[in-house]
Amino acid sequence: MLSSPRSPHPVGCSGSISPQRSGTPERDMLSFRVHPPNDTMMESFQLSFNADESFPTMLLNESFCRDESVDNAAIEVTSDVEQLCRFYYPAGKPVSSEENNETLRKAGEIFEQNGNKITYEQMADVCRALSIPVYSKLIIFNNCISNRREESLTFDDLKIFWKRMTAVAHDEAARFVFSLTNGSRNYAEFADFAPLVMDIVETHPSLDFLKADPRFHEAYIQTVTCRIFWTVNCSWSGRITPTELRRSNFLEELRKLETAYDVNDELDYFSYEHFYVVYCKFQELSSDHDCLTSDELAQYSDRALPDLVVSRIFTEAVSRGPHTEESVTKRAIITYVDFVYFLLAEVDKSHPSSMKYWFRVMDLDEDGCLSLYEMEQFFNGIVEKMTAASVETMSFNDVICLLFDAIRPRSSTFITLSDIKRSRMSTYFFNNFINWLKYFIQETSEGNEKVGSNGELNDWNLFCEREHQRLTAENSDDDGNGDVDDDNNGDVDDDNNGNVDDDNNGDIDDDDGNFDDNYNDYTQDVAFECARFLTDHEEPSPD
Repeated sequence: MLSSPRSPHPVGCSGSISPQRSGTPERDMLSFRVHPPNDTMMESFQLSFNADESFPTMLLNESFCRDESVDNAAIEVTSDVEQLCRFYYPAGKPVSSEENNETLRKAGEIFEQNGNKITYEQMADVCRALSIPVYSKLIIFNNCISNRREESLTFDDLKIFWKRMTAVAHDEAARFVFSLTNGSRNYAEFADFAPLVMDIVETHPSLDFLKADPRFHEAYIQTVTCRIFWTVNCSWSGRITPTELRRSNFLEELRKLETAYDVNDELDYFSYEHFYVVYCKFQELSSDHDCLTSDELAQYSDRALPDLVVSRIFTEAVSRGPHTEESVTKRAIITYVDFVYFLLAEVDKSHPSSMKYWFRVMDLDEDGCLSLYEMEQFFNGIVEKMTAASVETMSFNDVICLLFDAIRPRSSTFITLSDIKRSRMSTYFFNNFINWLKYFIQETSEGNEKVGSNGELNDWNLFCEREHQRLTAENSDDDGNGDVDDDNNGDVDDDNNGNVDDDNNGDIDDDDGNFDDNYNDYTQDVAFECARFLTDHEEPSPD
């Protein structure tokens, strides 16, 4: 607010524009102008952004407010768009037509060198000329040709697409989304990434073996796309926007593939070894190798998940996109895509998407808060599992006291997702309710300190590295036939000696590599093996 020394009444001289949540702002925007002689003082305006970081609010600085030459300034609201300086560009800051034409000219030279005909195999050079990621070449090629049966495109085909794209998309993120959707939407959905990943399968030199075996193409594409949404789609909407792409490292990692010798060097999205681990885990649990029932998922990690956790996973609570009252119902099966999300969440509970995943699982009434009642329901499932294994556990009241000391929530009666994120103790917190073996190990081996710290090792990368080594060793022991264990229980003996797997994933085997069918018969052995493992790996206490 602007106060005049000659008037006791404050004079308003600030303006703000409220963004439209559903899309871009209308072109008929409002601007504020102070009449002469105060126009020169507009230079004293300072800009501060609203909480939504979308549109600016103009505020007067202190020196302007104290200027005695300012009288009751008349404020005129005009609709002259040119008088308003824009600071928010949802499609990227506009690029001059000269720059776009120069970029197109460079691509035209490549067409001239090839008789004005470019095939899919030659699109890499065109993408480089257009400053587009090389592995976008398949989607660019498909967008340019009018007939999918054509095997080449002309410069005119590219020119039409380029003009259409640069008219509405101005930076790399916006143009990437435009390319994925061919301009039909301002966001990308799950299926839009299939041609992109298929392009990587078809043309990256380290995936020649995968290119020759189409049986696994779909699974690899789905795994990579899941990891993209897991990291990029922070809004959990099932729609990746240019804004989310700008905040992520995806486009940077996609460009790194152009010079990477091996896709396994890229750990965030495209690693084949990581896909292999996930796919084998799924096949070990699934009887039909296509989907999972609740009974099959319950066998994960030697049945370490409480029944309530499994039941919640089989609802729409953890699915991306909007929910309706009818959609939050129990499903009979989950797909491979659902399992990929589950495994990402279960292995690395420190990931932001993992926190949101497990928070949604535990938030039974979907009110955005974990009440003491909800936490007690899930902890009772942990107690039930540990009691069946003849393992003592703390009371719920003691556990809650420890958790509230660790999380330090703002409320004394509930915990929010922001409380968990702020505490940096998400792994420690969720292990108390999600996986009884991990809870047992962290409480017995002082794991609450280890899992609460952010070390250099990523839990997911470490898990995949150890699992891949285990699977590779098993395949070697299988006389080179490449088969993996598919006994539908998810248990694969690491060294056939009955020792507990030390990759902190809770997988434990008995002497013959498999547990009995009756859970109650072997739970005591599970607890004993855990205790023996911890004893073998700890320093002896002084007498």
